[in-house]
Amino acid sequence: MRALWTISSCVVALTIVLVSFPTSALASVPLGRAHQAVTTGTTLETLEPNFGSSPTNNPPSNEPPNPSVENCSGEQVNAAPDNSIACTADALATIDNARASEGVSPLSFDLASFEAMVPPEQLFVIANLERVDRGLKPIAYLTTQLDQYAQTGAQNSTDPGFPSTLTGGAKLKVGASNFAQGAANALIANDLWMYDDGPGGPNADCTSSNSSGCWGHRDGILLADPTRSCFLAMGAATVAAGPGLGLSWTEEFIDACGRAPTDQVLTWTDAEKALAGTGQFAVSTQTLVDPAEFQSSYSDWLEVENGVGPFSWTVTSGTLPPGYALSSTGQLTGPVNGPVGPFNFSVTVTEGTSFPSPPPSTSASISLSLVFPQPVVQPPVAKGSVPKAPSIRAFSKVQRTITISVTRTINNGGNAITAYQYSLNGGSWRKVSKRSNGTFLINHLARNKTYRVRLRAINGVGTGTASHEASVKVK
Repeated sequence: MRALWTISSCVVALTIVLVSFPTSALASVPLGRAHQAVTTGTTLETLEPNFGSSPTNNPPSNEPPNPSVENCSGEQVNAAPDNSIACTADALATIDNARASEGVSPLSFDLASFEAMVPPEQLFVIANLERVDRGLKPIAYLTTQLDQYAQTGAQNSTDPGFPSTLTGGAKLKVGASNFAQGAANALIANDLWMYDDGPGGPNADCTSSNSSGCWGHRDGILLADPTRSCFLAMGAATVAAGPGLGLSWTEEFIDACGRAPTDQVLTWTDAEKALAGTGQFAVSTQTLVDPAEFQSSYSDWLEVENGVGPFSWTVTSGTLPPGYALSSTGQLTGPVNGPVGPFNFSVTVTEGTSFPSPPPSTSASISLSLVFPQPVVQPPVAKGSVPKAPSIRAFSKVQRTITISVTRTINNGGNAITAYQYSLNGGSWRKVSKRSNGTFLINHLARNKTYRVRLRAINGVGTGTASHEASVKVK
């Protein structure tokens, strides 16, 4: 979910629910223009000169996680962020691969300093890195007041609300808020909002290609630069959503005009100093992502700490796996299958300029290893037929959640069922896991919305017949 608002004589949400605000605290934007701009989902800058990103900032299609981040221990389960090296490496590779498709350079910051920050500070940092790397001005402040609004939203599993004024007296001009559930850490939450926010992804407000909610989370992060005498401020939070639901993540962005907030938690100036670490240009202490986590081709980015580029990467010793190449920009690519290995090699990166000041050396090296999984021996071709259509019942007892139960045993066609998939409102099929009690759970849906859900099973022969559609209104 996400909320994207223009604060005028009324507030316009993407669901076109109108909420009155005190006129003294609001800018004057004609309601008709606001209604048209938000519902079309395009050209949001026509609503207000400082509002939203231009349509060219939104990708033509989703960039699903590549590599997969499903192996992060916090995904959908744990009550604490997973900042392990393996999970962070997957998340960084996913974001950098998505950024590369837009022509945006890989992330560059001190990873240890980032991981030492609390989650709201991490969300503040990653949102600003997405902005400044696209030439937008940074969000100036993370504040206690807005963190508290974000905290309330996270606890209620919904988009945060907004105050009427900021501490210090600045008046709100534009606001946007984001909500996500089940992400393992701040990097993965950012990836969902920035790169997997279009049709067919987890964005519950984007049910079709022409839905007004498509790319709304991203539009909030990339709010246009404030005008003179105005600034951007932010709040963020994460809480445990409940048993088996993982974490709820929220963030909100404010374009306000007037004096700076008096309850600043972190400024971008201080965050930049922290992200510089020791100030020594270096290769990140990351690990390479396992080839088994990619479906068709391998693509990982080698990270730089405390550098601003341009960078030049080379293999200085050892041998890359067969079919692999390292680009001068640090992208390692190749097939997902290969000899078992391991393949040990060292890489060196040289930068043209550095941040925050020229260090004693402008090159750094790291030794890496890449191991392919053992070849999988394909079992004999299965005989029999695909699974029959299951008979299902769908209901909603937990907020924002649909539970699917199978009312009678699925005919597996003579072969063990290997996977299950669900579809909402006739959309794309997505993988779903069977719970220990035999039911299936679909999370982070829109409240009070009616969904049409279907279920199908897969065995060694192929994909089975889909069930009938069950209609359920989400609590």
